[in-house]
Amino acid sequence: MKYIKYIILCCFIYSCETNVDVNDLLDQEQLIVINGYLSPQDTILKVQVSKSLSRATKNITESDLVIKNASVAISNENGKKVTLKYSEKSKKYEILANQLPILSGKKYFLTVNAQGKKFNASCQIPSSTIKDINFKLINNTSNYFQKIKVQFDDIENIKNYYILNGYFIDKDGSPWRGLTFKTKKFTTDNNRDGTKISVIGDVIAQIDNNQYVLIEVFNTEKVLFDTLKATYLNNENNGNIFYEPIISPSNIEGENGYGVFAGYQLTRVKKPLL
Repeated sequence: MKYIKYIILCCFIYSCETNVDVNDLLDQEQLIVINGYLSPQDTILKVQVSKSLSRATKNITESDLVIKNASVAISNENGKKVTLKYSEKSKKYEILANQLPILSGKKYFLTVNAQGKKFNASCQIPSSTIKDINFKLINNTSNYFQKIKVQFDDIENIKNYYILNGYFIDKDGSPWRGLTFKTKKFTTDNNRDGTKISVIGDVIAQIDNNQYVLIEVFNTEKVLFDTLKATYLNNENNGNIFYEPIISPSNIEGENGYGVFAGYQLTRVKKPLL
């Protein structure tokens, strides 16, 4: 889908998929890193399979780490199974989503055979999406460094893990960064079941009456939420000698397997900011 790469790729995932600090993680052999994220809103199902990279390693490219000859398959609760094919363009294993529809509330299973080893994982797609997202400017005193307040109703009777993104939209429809929620982009409904969730972000670009804004709210499984938050915090604190890096969780089963196979739902709204 068109905008999913901006949260998955731009914010966190290149480092999460290929740069695992083996010394900080586990004293063991090189890891096989597997990451895949499923959503009913996807048009293409994608899984990346690669080798881990120590932070001390130099002059290594993404292409050097990607495993191109793996066997990758996803199946549903009814046993329907599809095999994903490697794409040189995306450096991921892919298949059109209509070959295995991803349905709300359902479980899916991943099987990967790579470098003589077998790996398994499962995920469950969250049952619901956010129904309505509202946003408005607050502290509207200047065209620079304003605040934006985003609100939406929490999905009731279940623990939820939300991630927010915001973009300005150019005249040609291309998104670009002009909003930031920093760590507040990661929010849960802890002790707030069914209430209104509010997140305040910063507008870091000049705006005008013709400016459109895209707000996205991802409702994710906990393992995906924890992984993306850990990677975000580690990147933000890179170089801080007083910061202790967070080791991201993994739900990949198999010898020396590491990564996340998880589900999410996406709701987005696009409208003028002013």
